Amino acid sequence: MRQGVLIFGMCFLVGGSSGTAAPLAKNPPKPAVYAATAVGSTLVYEAFGTEIIESVVSSEEKEGVTLVVIEGKRPGIAAANSNKIRVTTAGIFRVAVGDMELDPPYCLLQLPPKPGSKWEFEIPGANGAAKTKGTSSIVGEEAVEVPAGKFKAIRVDSEFVGPDGKASQSTAWYAPGVGMVKTAYGSDRTITLKSFVLGKK
Repeated sequence: MRQGVLIFGMCFLVGGSSGTAAPLAKNPPKPAVYAATAVGSTLVYEAFGTEIIESVVSSEEKEGVTLVVIEGKRPGIAAANSNKIRVTTAGIFRVAVGDMELDPPYCLLQLPPKPGSKWEFEIPGANGAAKTKGTSSIVGEEAVEVPAGKFKAIRVDSEFVGPDGKASQSTAWYAPGVGMVKTAYGSDRTITLKSFVLGKK
């Protein structure tokens, strides 16, 4: 399973001894987006002995929801795989893989990312194969180092049962403005971010 996740916080200031309330900020900071949403953004991953190149080819925001289309390519393979990601204040969701719509959408990262938060997911199998079912939980923010650099990222642990009926575990890390920077399956299979180029907003 190769999957592939916003922090938002609010800070309230209390007035000092004068008893006067502190003024509200005119432009409160926007929530951090734990996904690459700018068109032209390119992420290169090292994955299972090969490279995966993901590019944001479309990004449309409407009423607080951003729909992002990502194309993934591998060396020597002409055809590109497309994924649709929906970014909201409630989470980051994969809503389609190629021509297959995911119903319900697959939640990559629940928001706001509170340590201990859990959610269930279900992913349909390709060509009529059995579904993958599991549970994900947020561990918290951790420092992660990959070939692309060092990131502070949200760690998500998942346990799932694949189409073959075997139980497995994975851990993914999501960094602000980038998305997934690393995923580990067991102790010897990893996907790591090799390079990242931010597109134009």
